Amino acid sequence: MIWAQDDIEAYEMGDRQAPERLLIASSQSELGQALHLELGERLRAYPAHVRFVGLEALENETAADYDAVVILNSCIAWGVDRNVGAFLDREREQEKLIVLTTSGDGDWRPGGEAREFEAVTSASEISEIERVAGEILGHLDAILSAGAE
Repeated sequence: MIWAQDDIEAYEMGDRQAPERLLIASSQSELGQALHLELGERLRAYPAHVRFVGLEALENETAADYDAVVILNSCIAWGVDRNVGAFLDREREQEKLIVLTTSGDGDWRPGGEAREFEAVTSASEISEIERVAGEILGHLDAILSAGAE
């Protein structure tokens, strides 16, 4: 049996009345921890309320409640975390989703029919944090701009 990694502790940042609402879900892996902290630091400049949750908490979340959702996921036995898979299977607003999947060499992407989320991949290396955070924020900016139109 493959065991999922522990989740991050939930917390929030930014003004609850901010015009944009973002959700970031992550495990507490070394890379997930570093990346969600980097994203949090960079998102301080955004006019947004940001909610950070663990992957297990995705069962109680829906993309409809947010302007964008970022999921930091690890490839586990050539698949996504079961909580991430369940969230992706039930979400209809996938154009709001950015899913980072880390894997050994950084080439694996989550599959599935009719999935329209932004897929970002990376090797499971701390040295990739700044590049990956920049790529995620580029996708996030595009999603937020499209939502404002």
